[in-house]
Amino acid sequence: MTRGRGPATSRAHSDRAVSVSPDTIRARLDARRQELGWSARRLAQETGDSPKNVQRWIYGESQTIPADFVGRCVATSFVSADYVFGLSDDPEPRPESEYARQVAAIRRVLAG
Repeated sequence: MTRGRGPATSRAHSDRAVSVSPDTIRARLDARRQELGWSARRLAQETGDSPKNVQRWIYGESQTIPADFVGRCVATSFVSADYVFGLSDDPEPRPESEYARQVAAIRRVLAG
């Protein structure tokens, strides 16, 4: 936790700050979507967002991408946070993530 100069941050990968543009985030989310063969509608279903909003965010029709949407993309194991923020070129969620393991187990149960 850092005091006095802005919000607390956790830097698990290094001591350098990460700065990434909305265009980079948009491009990485869209590349991952295409890699998985998902439509914007499918991504909207997975994240619980409206298809219209997801299309606006992914296709650049909006100047910003809401942080909570990016968080939902990571939380649903759609993409790793490291990839979204340029810390890795591997979009796969990290297998050691407890949350990712739980989501995968739930998906297996729901799939039958």
